[in-house]
Amino acid sequence: MENDEDLAPKFVRLGFHDCIGGCDGCVNMLDLDNAGLDIPIEALSPIVNTYESEAGLSRADIWALAAITGSNFAHPDSDSFFVLNEIG
Repeated sequence: MENDEDLAPKFVRLGFHDCIGGCDGCVNMLDLDNAGLDIPIEALSPIVNTYESEAGLSRADIWALAAITGSNFAHPDSDSFFVLNEIG
């Protein structure tokens, strides 16, 4: 995101649209409401291809993490970041 600051809000939007009806790593690109989501999906594709099976992460996990990171990136001077604690 440091190379393309426009990706931060796109990652947040991708996370939102992915979680409509359940966070499953699937977005219907035929739905006009999802127009433009191909940009963050393509940007995350190398990460998904590397870590989806190797690290046990799903595409939905990676998209959610990108959305959280995008939110944090949008407010770099804020002290209130999303803290990810392992539970269980």
